[in-house]
Amino acid sequence: SGDESAALACCYAMAIETIASIRIPDRAAALRVILLELERSYSLLSDLAGMVTDVAFSAAAARFLIIREELQRSCEMITGSRFLKGILTVGGLSQDIPDDLLMALKDTVIQSLVDLEEVFTWTLSVPSVIDRFSTTGVVREPLIDPLALSGPIARASGRACDVRADHPYGWYLAHPTCVIFKRDGDVLARFSVKGEEIRASLTLIKEMIPDIPKGPVHVTATIRDGFSLSALESPRGRTLFWIKVIDGKIDRCAVSTASFCNWLAIEHAVMGNIVPDFPVINKSLNLSYAGTDL
Repeated sequence: SGDESAALACCYAMAIETIASIRIPDRAAALRVILLELERSYSLLSDLAGMVTDVAFSAAAARFLIIREELQRSCEMITGSRFLKGILTVGGLSQDIPDDLLMALKDTVIQSLVDLEEVFTWTLSVPSVIDRFSTTGVVREPLIDPLALSGPIARASGRACDVRADHPYGWYLAHPTCVIFKRDGDVLARFSVKGEEIRASLTLIKEMIPDIPKGPVHVTATIRDGFSLSALESPRGRTLFWIKVIDGKIDRCAVSTASFCNWLAIEHAVMGNIVPDFPVINKSLNLSYAGTDL
């Protein structure tokens, strides 16, 4: 599930670090947040682009994808990977990110915020877009608990649930997250939640970069036997890793991404809608086949 590479790697590392009683360095903890929020931003930008594409508003889709491209180029600049592969590891990060690159990232993020505000506001001012999004593909709040829904889908349906706030981890322990949610549960609510979450993530990155602590980004892990369950908020919602280590080796590893449960929302969201609305409903959920197959 490529657009959840950082989330999956970090959640796995957190589980192993818990078993080994490892506390990663402060700089690594802060940089992890920047990487996770970058991933959230470019992943959700893809969602917004897909949603407006499916209602024939390709001009806005192109603008959203330009912002995504700029962020992914920044990802490659600071880590060597557009999808942030290979940098999050047990004990922190596999490499440091120099301060000059972080400042260059900040400049990109500031410009992305300006561009996002313009195209997001523009999109929500177009009557034909609102007509296609509003009351379409409703996922009702009573479905959240029975289906174990999470992420933007649940937050757009009236539930202020977010692992970063409900079960904070790492940097979020000392920095509470403000959860964004809507109540209508339709495509318009999901579009709005995702757009506002991108804005919040980019703003957080911009504010964090000047205060990134100095120091190492990795500690050596001494792996020992035990088991652990870790939870993390990915772009799509709750990601879980349950790992059991016996004789210094992984004996069991169970993974659950948000897509596994959230997929069940589709059959409810499409009820009562016309066939041409299925693409935009599907894209508003934007679930991962690979994440489900885990």
